[in-house]
Amino acid sequence: MSKEASYGGLPAGPRSRVPGRVIWQYRSRPIEFLEENAARYGPVFAFSMSARRFYVLAEPELIRRVLVAEADSFHKGPALKLASDTLGNGLLSSEDPLHRRQRALMQPWFHAQWVRRYAATMVAVSKRIADGWQPGSVVDVHQQMTRLTVMVAGQTLFGLELDQSLDVIGPAMDALLKAFNRLLNPVGRVMMRLPLPSTLYYARQRDRILQLVENLIAEKRRRLAAGQAGEDLLTTLLTANKDSQQTEMTDRQLRDECYTLLAAGHETTSSLLTFALYLLGRHQPIAEALRRQVVQVLGDAAATSEAIGEMPLLQQVISETLRLYPPAWMMARTAIVPFDCGDFVVPVGSIVFLPQWLLHRDRRWWPHAEQFDPGRWAVANTERPRFAYFPFGGGRRQCIGDSFAWQEAALALATILQRGLLTPVSNEPLRVYPSITLRPANKVLLRLLPVQASG
Repeated sequence: MSKEASYGGLPAGPRSRVPGRVIWQYRSRPIEFLEENAARYGPVFAFSMSARRFYVLAEPELIRRVLVAEADSFHKGPALKLASDTLGNGLLSSEDPLHRRQRALMQPWFHAQWVRRYAATMVAVSKRIADGWQPGSVVDVHQQMTRLTVMVAGQTLFGLELDQSLDVIGPAMDALLKAFNRLLNPVGRVMMRLPLPSTLYYARQRDRILQLVENLIAEKRRRLAAGQAGEDLLTTLLTANKDSQQTEMTDRQLRDECYTLLAAGHETTSSLLTFALYLLGRHQPIAEALRRQVVQVLGDAAATSEAIGEMPLLQQVISETLRLYPPAWMMARTAIVPFDCGDFVVPVGSIVFLPQWLLHRDRRWWPHAEQFDPGRWAVANTERPRFAYFPFGGGRRQCIGDSFAWQEAALALATILQRGLLTPVSNEPLRVYPSITLRPANKVLLRLLPVQASG
């Protein structure tokens, strides 16, 4: 196929003479839609929805070009644009130059040296959560990991306790993700303006969490006025205007940034921890080996950021969990100039999908791709392309909190495993809910074994 013949057209991909059929297939089963069409057409395919063109680029080199080499040729995708309807114009959804300015302001708080300072808090919160589990009790893992990550985000990013706010944050996040998926519907924006019960429920939950964020900001301002300065990100955001090189944020922008940090700061890590504990529960020999390593390194002492480096299996388990169940399961960008893919050109205004879910399970790069095999990370694979694995994205919009999330997950898992192993309550398979992030669709119930039974 020549570039001239394909410019403005579509390469191979699903087509239908039935109006709306492809839209329905993608919206109702997005992961299966990607898997089935990649198996049929290959890692690069395209389709149309609502007069818009979508290109799935599950090739590492194309992803590198989109995210890094030719990042200026793209804006964020429609999903992140729609996120501004639910999250506001924070770091996740903002575009340059605002995104660059805000990221530069926040970046120091996510550098490795600062992240290490959060370790004691992460461990203390993890210990508090895990100590509440009695041997033999059944643990709702996702609910508990959400509680853990919300409390860590509150203390490390805002310098405030949030454990009393879980009854607001949990329902609000559920409503937000459902609203986001609705907005992806071609008539979603219209539906969100109608007085439907689900729309009214979302509006109530959104108002509750926005009021919570405004209360957090007000409390931090009160403490600063009383001379109670804190070493946290919210303090930095509130005092940014004291730096002559910074522009003072409006109250709306400050609220949007805090809302985004609160949502993104716990949602992905809670899912990562849930997926990791689920996989360990289903693979008891790996879990037992990891627990032995944790106990050998730590004994009864608290986990530390330095100790993580002495537990290679822990790092391998996290890497493998992120491969199989990446909370950021697909990225999207909008082409603002024509993008030459070799055999065809992506026209301006088209959407390119960069699916971690497909790349992370591609048998070209991952032998026995469906298996949970942490050992595949024991030796570096220098032949695997860089973007065959990109759980935190890449380029200038790479997740700002990647090192934060990694350390939190490692310290939490080590602290939990010190207290015993978790085993499945039933054989119910894990189902996933793909929205702006990937999270469990069903409850993940595990039973805590007594320490003596787990060895």
